[in-house]
Amino acid sequence: MTRYRSVLVLAVLASLALGAALPSLFSALRSRIAPDRQSEAIQPGPADGEVRLSAAQIEASKIATATVGPGVVTRRITAPAAIKPDPDKIARVAAKVAGVVEEMRKRLGDQVARGETIAIIDSREVAEAKSEYLAALANFDLQNVLFQREKGLFEKKITAEQLFLKAKAVFMEAKVKLDLARQKLAALDMSEQEIAALPSQPIADLRRKEIRAPISGRVIERLVSVGQPVGGEGQAKELYVISD
Repeated sequence: MTRYRSVLVLAVLASLALGAALPSLFSALRSRIAPDRQSEAIQPGPADGEVRLSAAQIEASKIATATVGPGVVTRRITAPAAIKPDPDKIARVAAKVAGVVEEMRKRLGDQVARGETIAIIDSREVAEAKSEYLAALANFDLQNVLFQREKGLFEKKITAEQLFLKAKAVFMEAKVKLDLARQKLAALDMSEQEIAALPSQPIADLRRKEIRAPISGRVIERLVSVGQPVGGEGQAKELYVISD
């Protein structure tokens, strides 16, 4: 009986001690759980359109951050437009002689260099001018030889002054005719190099007139075709349009 009472007293004391400890235990548990619930309550949810990524997703997507600084913002705009060349860099290649187009050496869009031969015209006008120059050149050479011979004889008192002056007059006349023939070729757009090469030129090439590019650039218009008459009245005057 005495043992039973002792156990009963111990049970009562244990229950009293447990009852006294429960409030502090519950308070500790609430202090640990409450901050988490409070932070969950304060932390806002994702806004509309907002996407939140984890660290693994950011690394997999190769997203990087950088310090904000000055830079250039560019934007590409696609729109219809028309391109016009600079009027100061356009050359219209004209046919300065009447004839027939024998060759057109450049196509639309081809690049050309200044002084390059881009067309050939078969021209009777050019053939006549070249023949006139060659005849004047041959006559000038002959009269120059005769004049130099008469001059030497006159200086040696072998020939009369009248013969010397006559030879000189004929020589000067031949020189004037040669200069006029050269100027005519120059008016037909022949260079000094072309004129100097005429004595060695084949007879078959006397009718050929080379058309050279006045500037370097690109052919943007081709206005005639092979076999077309050009340069005459009522005929095409221009062969190409070149733009730099």
